[in-house]
Amino acid sequence: MTAAVLEFMNRGIYMTDNEFIFYWFATFFIWNIYYLWIVPKRSAQYWALRFDSKEGQQELVKIARGIIDQTVQESTEALEESLESFKKSFFGSIGKNVQETKQIMKMANPGGDLLEKIGDQNPILGLIMQKLAPQLDQLGVPGPSKVQDGFKKGL
Repeated sequence: MTAAVLEFMNRGIYMTDNEFIFYWFATFFIWNIYYLWIVPKRSAQYWALRFDSKEGQQELVKIARGIIDQTVQESTEALEESLESFKKSFFGSIGKNVQETKQIMKMANPGGDLLEKIGDQNPILGLIMQKLAPQLDQLGVPGPSKVQDGFKKGL
């Protein structure tokens, strides 16, 4: 400790707890007045004077344009992401539903699927099956649902 501090302490001049609390609150109060009232007021005056000139107005427009552009970009990206996720979920569910429906139809009508496979593997047999389709329908066996474009009646 320095000599001045030791001499001060030796004289017996000490601060009581009440005095310490008083000085602490006084300092705290003065600091809060300065920090909460004077600094914001001076700051507002500074920014008002800064943007009062023509150059300040241009600077303010640049700041506002930057904020607006960033907001528009973020909202556009969010919209695109939400649309993309909706598209994936929507078309994914439709594809699953179509596959399930096809499987149910194949299970309900295995004969028609078999006749279509025969027609795909052997075109001549497919033409014969198309000619016989009305007779097969009368017997209760569904015929192939595909009709070839090159097939003409009566030939």
